[in-house]
Parts: sequence; C-alpha cells; structure tokens
Amino acid sequence: MIRNNKNIIMILLVMIGLSWPTTVYASHSDNIPVRLIASMSYQDEYEGLLHLGFLDTKALKTENFEKAVELVRSSAVRIEAGNFNGSGSIFELNDSKIIIVSCRHLLQFDETPSVIFGDSYTTEGNVVYLSEQADLGFIEINPNSLPIQTIRSCKRVVKRGSETQQVIDHTKIFHIGSGSQAIEDTFIGTVLDPWKFFPEFNTFMIHGKCYGEPGMSGGGTFDLKGHYLGMILGGNDEETASLPLSLIEDEWDIAFGQEATQQ
Repeated sequence: MIRNNKNIIMILLVMIGLSWPTTVYASHSDNIPVRLIASMSYQDEYEGLLHLGFLDTKALKTENFEKAVELVRSSAVRIEAGNFNGSGSIFELNDSKIIIVSCRHLLQFDETPSVIFGDSYTTEGNVVYLSEQADLGFIEINPNSLPIQTIRSCKRVVKRGSETQQVIDHTKIFHIGSGSQAIEDTFIGTVLDPWKFFPEFNTFMIHGKCYGEPGMSGGGTFDLKGHYLGMILGGNDEETASLPLSLIEDEWDIAFGQEATQQ
C-alpha cells in the first residue's frame, strides 16, 4: 500500500529515470550541498505502479480494431501445461498476486504451468482454482518473481462497467490468444448470440462469427474499445464460443470469496 504522497511522487520520479532529492550539508563549516539518491524496493515500485493505475488497461472512447489490439496485448499470456499450450488473460492484480484466468481443459494437466508474458519472459504459475461447473481456472503468480521490465509491460484487462452497453447481437468483437504463433494471434468478428446455451460446455456462451485456432483457448474476447467480454473456449474456421464475463466473475467470487471485494 502506498503510505503517503511523498512515496507516490518518488515512484513517479523513478519511472522517468530520476530520484527523490534530499539536500544536506557535509558539515557545519562548509556549505557544499550533497544530493542523496533515494532508492525504493522492488515491492514499493510494483505497488506504486499498481495503485497509480499504470497496470490498468484504459478502454478507448471510440471503436478502433487496430488500437484495441495494441491496447490489450499487455494482458495476454501464453500458457504451457504438460504437452499442451493455450492462452490466458491477466484478470486481476493486487499487492501480492497476479491472477490469470484460463481454461480448465488446459490447466487440469499441470498444477504449475509455464506462463509466458508479452516480453517473452517465462515463469512458473500456481493453479489455485479449477471450477467444478465452468471450463475455467485461475493461476496465481508472485509479482516479485518477475523482472521489473516484465511488470511494467503487464496490464490487467478492463471490464465493462454497469453503465456501459451490454453485449448484444452484431457487436463487433475480436479474439486474442496463442494460436499458431508464440506471442498471439488476433481475429475480428461479430456476436451472433450473446447468451446461447452450448451443451458441449453445459453453460451459456457468447456465440461469435469469428475464426479461432487451436491454442487460443483461454484467450480473451474483446470489443473494439478494448473491454474484456469473456474467454474463448472453442471454435472452428467460422464460429467461436466464449465464456461470458459475468460467469467468470461468478467463479471469481467462489474462488476468492471476500478477497474478491478487496481488490
């Protein structure tokens, strides 16, 4: 937690390559100013970035596919579990955890999957929750295990607020995930049905008219302003099925309980 305004100012200075200056004098007899270079811990810098909002994705005001893709790249990760690979999204951040959402049908093969961030840094995550109802799981990563350069390149997804328009038919969407490429693939499409029951998943899904590739499961489904709408779970050359954000949030409440309200 940021303890006072001075710490906030120090963090801003560090981010632009400066330091907090303190002027003292070498002795009572001389007036030679000495500038002390203040330092801060890794944890302080991470918490500063987090609480100042530098790790949050900022949604666009108008729809723009190319800008939205660039906006959400920092929330996308690749996941390797056993002999399988898939995708995930940085769903939440707090002072001690980075929490990634992905699909259960990938995470069930490895309790400590490899997570590859956008700058190609790879670390081990811990699967802390596998849903009994939905094809969903959460991975936790300790931010102190990541280089600060990787932390600076991470952002959590931005979710639609209650004041924004609900997902409706013909909403333009895109998927981002690790398909044939090591980093990510992106495909644009439209919503065919925002709440369609898929017996294969035994739940309601966002039915999209969009292309999907193997390995994209667990990746994000976004609108053209960059809002996270859900998680892609299946698809073919023409259509996709994504777990809606509302159902992901229901699982979040089950997984983390009161902690979920303290982010």
